[in-house]
Amino acid sequence: MVEWARPFGTDWNAAMAACPRADWLLSIAARLHLPREALARAAMACVRVAHAGREMPEVALAALESVHAWAIHWEPFANCGKHAALCEEAATHAKTPAEAALLNAVAAVARVPDDPYSAAAAATYAVELSLAQADDDELMSVMLSAQSSCVQAARVHLPLALFEAARGA
Repeated sequence: MVEWARPFGTDWNAAMAACPRADWLLSIAARLHLPREALARAAMACVRVAHAGREMPEVALAALESVHAWAIHWEPFANCGKHAALCEEAATHAKTPAEAALLNAVAAVARVPDDPYSAAAAATYAVELSLAQADDDELMSVMLSAQSSCVQAARVHLPLALFEAARGA
């Protein structure tokens, strides 16, 4: 990430607009102490993009509902950490790599209220989910497409103005 960002120098707006990966964008956002609610919404968007219309296990739905209650409705007792632990446990018993990636992605989203850096992990697991659902002969194109889709989805919740405000620009 550092090598990628070097040519941008101090032009943060250009760097954030050109950032090719959601995990990098979310990691930078966490380091700049952007609002955790925005990080959670961005991480949820990555999971939704990667999972797109497939059935979701109940434990994952409950976890996403808890994060939604916390991030959107400011519910202080959403028990996100409890739901994250349940998803992590379910991932150890997943039937497929895709199911494990989904459960780990949702668990990472549910960890955001306590650990903003887990938002980047959610984006990484979302890309892993896309790869797990792909055919072997299309892995590279699927990975690049998943990274592009996730970063676009994350940007909706992390506009440049948030980065500027965090940097005092």
